[in-house]
Amino acid sequence: MMHHLHQRGGGGGGGGGVLNVAAATPSCWKKNETTSLRATTSTAAANKGVRAQWRWCWTTRRKRRRPVLGTTTTTNASEKEEQSAFFTRTSTSRSSDENDDDDDDDLKKRNTNDTKDLELPELVFGAASTSFAMTIDAVASGIDFVQKVTSTKKPSKAYPPGPDFDSAIEMGQNPLKFIEKVKSRYGPVAGVRLAGENVVVVSKPSVAKQVLIDDEASFTKKGTAFFPSSRLAGDGLLVTDGDVWRSQRRLSNPAFRKAAVETYATAMNECIEETIRTRWRTNGVRDVYEDFNEVTLQVVCRTLFGEDALGTKGKEIVDSIRVAFEYFAKRSGGIEMIFPEWFPLPSNISFNNAVDRLDKAVYAIIDKRLAEVDEPCFIACSTDEMDLLDRLLSASLDDLVEDEEDRALKRATTTTTTKTTTANDNKKKMSRKQLRDEVMTLIVAGQETSAIVLSWAVAFVAKDKYFGERIAKEATQARILAAKRIKKVPPGKEQEECTIAEEVIDDDGNCKEPDLDVIARTELTFESIKDLPFTEAIILETMRLKPPAYIIGRSNSISDVHLGENNKYNIPRGSTILVSPYLAHRDGQYWSKPNEFDPSRWLAIDPDTNEPYSRTALRGMGYKDTYFPFGAGPRVCIGAQFAMLEAILLLACSCEKRHFDLIDNRFPRDAAGITLRPESPVKMKVSARRRTL
Repeated sequence: MMHHLHQRGGGGGGGGGVLNVAAATPSCWKKNETTSLRATTSTAAANKGVRAQWRWCWTTRRKRRRPVLGTTTTTNASEKEEQSAFFTRTSTSRSSDENDDDDDDDLKKRNTNDTKDLELPELVFGAASTSFAMTIDAVASGIDFVQKVTSTKKPSKAYPPGPDFDSAIEMGQNPLKFIEKVKSRYGPVAGVRLAGENVVVVSKPSVAKQVLIDDEASFTKKGTAFFPSSRLAGDGLLVTDGDVWRSQRRLSNPAFRKAAVETYATAMNECIEETIRTRWRTNGVRDVYEDFNEVTLQVVCRTLFGEDALGTKGKEIVDSIRVAFEYFAKRSGGIEMIFPEWFPLPSNISFNNAVDRLDKAVYAIIDKRLAEVDEPCFIACSTDEMDLLDRLLSASLDDLVEDEEDRALKRATTTTTTKTTTANDNKKKMSRKQLRDEVMTLIVAGQETSAIVLSWAVAFVAKDKYFGERIAKEATQARILAAKRIKKVPPGKEQEECTIAEEVIDDDGNCKEPDLDVIARTELTFESIKDLPFTEAIILETMRLKPPAYIIGRSNSISDVHLGENNKYNIPRGSTILVSPYLAHRDGQYWSKPNEFDPSRWLAIDPDTNEPYSRTALRGMGYKDTYFPFGAGPRVCIGAQFAMLEAILLLACSCEKRHFDLIDNRFPRDAAGITLRPESPVKMKVSARRRTL
């Protein structure tokens, strides 16, 4: 689920990635964006920095009186100290976004004082000279970029084999075809150059395990090429590294443990039932990809914000997210990718306005919840009544009920820092900004990936009539079993649920004369997953052939690394490693009929565990260490359990009550960009299904 925030913003949980080299960005542009522009959160702030540079130029020229062409590029020590002090004063005056208006007034006064005695020729010459110097720098960087792109020299003698020339254009035209060709020609560990960047494409399971699990400390998210961050997600789990990431992961873990995820099932049931009653109320042709995007967006908002996701505020959140997602989809497939988000393109302006509205609404909810945290009613609140934001708000390091992952993260933090842990450190909670960033990360990473999986799954189901019928019968039986469990629950359970159970199950625990309408009102729960083995197999097989996060990005930004058996390959520091679940999942060396959709493979019994393969599919690196749609290792998608519950319940409910048919038997085509989604629109005939036991 969560790989692909990075993917979207960008891809693809726990480890996922976005790869868009259709319009790859030169390293010189990325450097400028990283060092100065990425930190800018508004156009106004960016303009302040520009104005500060002009003021430096003008005041320097005034002092010199007789400027010499090109002297802006070479300064002596005293001038450097003066320039440093000047920018220190400037940055201090702009240290807080909350003082923007005061800064603007102060900036105007300073500009007036600095330039009031300048003559027009000096102003013009100063501006022209600075522009010339900046142009020279840009040209030099451009030449350096061209040299990197056109170079055929290998980064090291033991670098993996690969194409001699830069492959960015070919990759951008068809990513799946490109990585398949690279593997076929050069093997499961191949070195390529993409837009001047050294990139290693990995599909060999043992090397993938080395990158994601065994030597994961040697790799970071920072420095990964073609995985741009976004203002929308901020500094959430998908883009942070080191102790910052470990702390955030530990604080976020409680919201995604089994006990918490179980409580989210109600919102999932409500959202899909609402879609069935409205969008699929009548028989007709629907874009199921659009419909599932809407359903999963409603699910993530309701599980995050609870009742606050309803009404006007909820509509504003949903509408703003929709604008942002449309922006990402458009950006991933064109030349707009090379422009940073602050650049005043119409699409960027629309996106930033949507993020501003989203920030306003989300911060309002966060502030409201923060004010309620210490109230007795919040403290006494049942955990069943807590939404995801409540759990993030209430989590602190001192009250964590640690599991194995928490203990591992704690040990890793201890070994990487010399700081003495204090009581106050353990009481650490998320700041207002951290809450906002994690909420946005969950929205971006948790919404579209689920919609992608469900769209592909329904398309596979539509190819075989038997699949849909089996899911429908399985879902109805699962509801009866859910009613039996409710019947056994002591008084105190929701009265409506108990009433429904009374109508379905008799005192001996047997199903009464079946009334399908009553049975359909029994909610599927987290426990229902074990009663939906075939539905689960459909989802697992869908993610094998069509993993949304089809590549997972890492960078060895810390030092050189060696990959492969006997450290066969030497990877220079600063390279990007692209681990591809898509290629690993289709490797005939490990999978029978690798390109065939066969859900029965997950129902077969594993001789090592005497359980179906589906039971261990998502543990470690999965089946034969070759199945990792959510990534693997410490950075495995934190929402994997949530995503599986959502996908299984929504597919079961959909196929139980509706029948899906491909139009003219046309299966959706791949649209690999930020994620591996079906080419939109995904038109299907949706009709009511005749329900039977």
